[in-house]
Amino acid sequence: MKQINTFIKRTLPALVLVLLFAGCQKTEFIPPAEGEKIPYNPEVNKDLNQVLSQSPYTIFNAAWKRSTIAEAPVKTNAKYTLLVPTDAVMQAAGYTADAISKMAVNDVDSLVSYYTIRVKLTKADLQLNGANLEGVSLHPRADLLTKDGTVNYNAPYYYRHYLGIDGNKLLVNSIPSGDADAAIEATNGSVFPISRLIPVPTKSFVGALEADQRFSMFLEVTRRTDLEHNKQYNDLYMENYGFEPGDDYRRKLYPTEFDIRPGVSVPITMMFAPTNDAFKAAGFNTVEDVLEWNKRAKPMEFDWNIGEPTDAGFPSDTVLNYHWDFGRQNLPYTNMGKDPAPKPTLFFSNDLRNDLLGNYLINYDVNYVKYLMPYTFTTTADSKVQMQIKGSAATPATVTETINTLMGPIHVVDRLLVPKDFKMK
Repeated sequence: MKQINTFIKRTLPALVLVLLFAGCQKTEFIPPAEGEKIPYNPEVNKDLNQVLSQSPYTIFNAAWKRSTIAEAPVKTNAKYTLLVPTDAVMQAAGYTADAISKMAVNDVDSLVSYYTIRVKLTKADLQLNGANLEGVSLHPRADLLTKDGTVNYNAPYYYRHYLGIDGNKLLVNSIPSGDADAAIEATNGSVFPISRLIPVPTKSFVGALEADQRFSMFLEVTRRTDLEHNKQYNDLYMENYGFEPGDDYRRKLYPTEFDIRPGVSVPITMMFAPTNDAFKAAGFNTVEDVLEWNKRAKPMEFDWNIGEPTDAGFPSDTVLNYHWDFGRQNLPYTNMGKDPAPKPTLFFSNDLRNDLLGNYLINYDVNYVKYLMPYTFTTTADSKVQMQIKGSAATPATVTETINTLMGPIHVVDRLLVPKDFKMK
């Protein structure tokens, strides 16, 4: 018995120490693998500088190296998408390696930054999205401001490119611009070779429309209708209150919505601009014909319930509101205006299709009725977009071309967009 007690006294403490030591060992728990294994692409092992240096795009590479922009991916870990014109394209525009070497650095920066998008996009990204992706470039327009996201209405303006894909074709602003299969992915970006220079937009909606006589009726009808609306508005105020308040603040006016004003944020949007022939196809040969048609409108009246005049409801407003504001201005007025919680509405022609936009929300606010895309789209045998107001029996309008501006695309249409059951005469 004494021997057993002696064994326990000598052995048990040693066993306890062994157990304690074993219990303190860290054994890492490895959870079972979930999901698919992320593929590793061993071919993506060069940065943008290396990709450009080893590419056949020697002239753009010369500009890239001379610019201050090439340093950013190294210093800040930034990732860019480069739209790189081929040497043939650069030479046709007068850019050679010698010319690049003699340019001021600021000018080289302007050139390179215009073709540099501030995020990394790959062919797979464009395929997955199924619609154009907005690419904000590094090239600013110093004298302009714009809305950035949903909060900042006074952000610096940067030029934009809208990238899409059609099969193996890279689309820039809906125009085929290169072979998407020729894109090269880098560790810190992507290089998309392009087969054309992208024109730098310089005009607002008004500037572009005024420079083209095809739109003279559209502009003049809109201007004259604004004037008539505000005349009636001020006449009613004078009659009821004894003063003229000036332009009706509730009405979106031709100068404010179509043009760029100093110090005011540039709206990024789009419009469907009817040509003079579109008016003539509807039976209006002159501006005066349209203004005569407007006389059938219910006269503007003073509503004492709200202390404001009612809208005159000119017929031309009803139609043309669908050309420049998706028909929002035909909606009832609310304390948030006629477009509560508006959604982004900038689409190039390759996005004008029902599978993408058929049920797109134009306005959405929980306190108001949802407003869906009012148009329906089809594509002709020669790949032209045709459109009409949902439910309308009017002849569809064809988008004949697109003019890019600082504010967004102007889609040129050959017919007026007539609402369902709306009498044109």
